Amino acid sequence: MSTEVRICARPIVRRHKDKAKRAVIGYHGYMGYAGELFLPLDLLYQEGFDVFSPRYPGHGTSGEDFMSTDVSMWVEEAENAYRSIMDEYEEIYLIGHSMGGLMAAHVAHTFDVPKMVLYAPAFVLKQNIPAAFLSFLSLFVKRKRIPWQADPAFPLYGERGEGDDVYLGGEYWSYIYYRQTAGLERLRRKILPLLPEMRTETLVFTGGEDAVISEETGALVEKGMKGENNRWVHLQRATHLIPYDKDDASRDQAMQETILFLST
Repeated sequence: MSTEVRICARPIVRRHKDKAKRAVIGYHGYMGYAGELFLPLDLLYQEGFDVFSPRYPGHGTSGEDFMSTDVSMWVEEAENAYRSIMDEYEEIYLIGHSMGGLMAAHVAHTFDVPKMVLYAPAFVLKQNIPAAFLSFLSLFVKRKRIPWQADPAFPLYGERGEGDDVYLGGEYWSYIYYRQTAGLERLRRKILPLLPEMRTETLVFTGGEDAVISEETGALVEKGMKGENNRWVHLQRATHLIPYDKDDASRDQAMQETILFLST
């Protein structure tokens, strides 16, 4: 079992020589890696923010390693990423992609974070299977193979090793992991009731070509949370992978609006 962290999955830690007053933490998605958020974090670093992105246990290493972890471990790492820098900055903002949106919402609620940006957060799914059924299946089989192939139309950003994408695809995105997916669904169900209580100002993006997340997610954030300046941007040509989308215009718009929202 390999537990070596692939280069693209290593945590992102970028601090300015002259201490920044504000920081941004980026939370990556389920079976994802920190490099998913390299582009928005790099742009924010150029704007003067210190930027960070943790790696959840079991991510970016191997499928066997992934199966030894659970959602409680991932949530703990998300919380620790915030706690580790909370006394260093005047303000800390959050970014979350997919499951990372659940992590960002949890951390924002726990620590009263003032702002966050969410890319296709996993609040409302187009299809979801009850956690109890997934847990039942996990008693008989840990994972099920599904078709996956790399798509070179999606640009890749940040430092990465040769073959990282193909390797991670073979270890993670080629399977359904029943117990871990059940944990993800339970986390989603836990986060949803918290949203109406939250005053975190939130910018949320959804994609018209997203096969995973429903557009209802955008309305849920814009109208169902208490932030004074919540905003929903629906990118008709965007996929689920907005931070590195293959549609240049969608990706660029999301990045520009992210910078504007967090910088003002």
